[in-house]
Amino acid sequence: MTPKSLFNIILKVIGLYLLLEFITQLFIFFAAGYGSYQDISLVLLLGMLLYILVVYVLIFKSSLIVKILKLAEGFESDKLDINVSLKVVLRISVIVCGATLLLNSIPGFFNSGFAYISTYRYLQILPANSNSGMITNGSKILIGLLLLGYQRQIATIIESKSKE
Repeated sequence: MTPKSLFNIILKVIGLYLLLEFITQLFIFFAAGYGSYQDISLVLLLGMLLYILVVYVLIFKSSLIVKILKLAEGFESDKLDINVSLKVVLRISVIVCGATLLLNSIPGFFNSGFAYISTYRYLQILPANSNSGMITNGSKILIGLLLLGYQRQIATIIESKSKE
């Protein structure tokens, strides 16, 4: 493995993590009721587009970043003694991201569900957006399960897109 391929892998893992964070924040934004068209300002839209662009470049154009920032220069050796393929590292990072998302969301899902049921049981009314925590955490659980279930396909897509 060369220093260039090592930095490519690191940048792709960072990009995957940022993508998961973006999807999580997007679910929170829409589940909390802020997703109406009146609330979306031009600044927010430009920020979201910039974030998506950064994630795209990190995942699919990481070799360009390595070249521009000259990250692979200055090493004494052109070879590193790490014999791991890109696909294996991508699969491991997708599994870690999915498991982290899943394990962080399960307690919040049950906590939100308990609060929802308790509020209804004692007050006999449901406050506005009282189920947004369950929706957000349920969506995160679903995404985590999908990442764990389709980690091979996700790693293959990222690997094939980065070769283009």
